[in-house]
Amino acid sequence: MREDQATGLKRTAIKGNTEIVLCSGGKGGVGKSVLSANLALALAQFEKRVLLFDADVGFANDELLLGVSVPRTLKDYLKGKVDLEDVIVPTRYGIWLLSGGMDVEDILAFSFESKHRLVSDFLRVVSKMDYVVVDTPAGFSEHLRGFFDAADHIFVVTTPEATSLMNTYTYLKYLVLNGFEPEYYLVVNMVRNIEEGKKTAERLKQVLQRFVGLELSGVYILRYDNVVKSSVITQKPFVSEKVSGQPYFAIMRAAASIVKAEYKERISFFERVKRLFGVG
Repeated sequence: MREDQATGLKRTAIKGNTEIVLCSGGKGGVGKSVLSANLALALAQFEKRVLLFDADVGFANDELLLGVSVPRTLKDYLKGKVDLEDVIVPTRYGIWLLSGGMDVEDILAFSFESKHRLVSDFLRVVSKMDYVVVDTPAGFSEHLRGFFDAADHIFVVTTPEATSLMNTYTYLKYLVLNGFEPEYYLVVNMVRNIEEGKKTAERLKQVLQRFVGLELSGVYILRYDNVVKSSVITQKPFVSEKVSGQPYFAIMRAAASIVKAEYKERISFFERVKRLFGVG
């Protein structure tokens, strides 16, 4: 499968409706990377071509979660050592992985010419995908603005703890007030009691609607489950194992909501990719 994927990446006809899905959160340690990896695999189960872009490069969590060794990163490409296709790694799960290999600030610090080459090559490669799932660093900074400008869907991950929920409210309020207009989804992770998790999510949803004017496109509850913990240890995402359990079905419902969502063209895909890497 790996060889077929690699050759397919170079010969597939360019498509115009690639959608960008951000997995984000106001703080670290909430399970953002677990969501990113499993959501990418869930989209692939709908027979979609998916690239997982690990932009949370200080940790390389997605490599570990997928059990993938990444010999080259975006840093090698920007230094002119390899082509972009050489940096994108096919996985046994039917998705591709792109590891940043540097901080977002480092990417933006490269020369204007290097970033323009990146935009051109990224458009060529990514336009062959149906979805690009981006695992972003926690929080928001101006260095990340391009990622949020480019997004069609943003999943914000939180936990039931009061501090995490308050952080999430503040985070989403900031994104909305700064004019980011993707489809927003809330994921409440590590929930011990599903009913309590639903009540917590509903309260936050109502507060966001009343005080921020944000209508969430979806709310998903992920129960604290040994299946998830085991998948991290074994480096086999639980969606790939198709383990019949609450976290699996929640992720599959989230993927289904994206696949069924009507594509909304706001600005051209070319312009969104330019913003992604801070060009123009």
